[in-house]
Amino acid sequence: MQAAAQPAEGGSTFAFKDLLQQWDGADDGAQLLTPEELAPFVEAFERTGFGGPVNWYRNFTANWQRAEGLPQRVDGFPCLMITAELDAVLTPEMAEPMKALVGDLETHMVEGSGHWTQQEKPEEVNRLILDWMRRRFPK
Repeated sequence: MQAAAQPAEGGSTFAFKDLLQQWDGADDGAQLLTPEELAPFVEAFERTGFGGPVNWYRNFTANWQRAEGLPQRVDGFPCLMITAELDAVLTPEMAEPMKALVGDLETHMVEGSGHWTQQEKPEEVNRLILDWMRRRFPK
């Protein structure tokens, strides 16, 4: 396993650091989700807590170790990868190596979108998925 990148002195590897510094909590118009859109998430977290979403990250090392012996290449399955131009965590450039690992890969980048493309640009994401499915799995 490769060691995690170390931050420069006084720095951080936290991907959202710069975005959080720009966020204005007093500007309701700049929020990612409207109160109506946020409500189902709040209700779910109030009911079940935040442990489930966090556990994926807590178990990251064990998952990585269990996946060590899996095939390095995927062939025989059509795959679609949608990236987001402004994603601070999974940049579009990070998907480039997938082309060598996935035999039948189609990629699209959603311009002007951050990490949560489904919430930020739902019409475009749906259009890309439906178009791909119609072409790859015609009736």
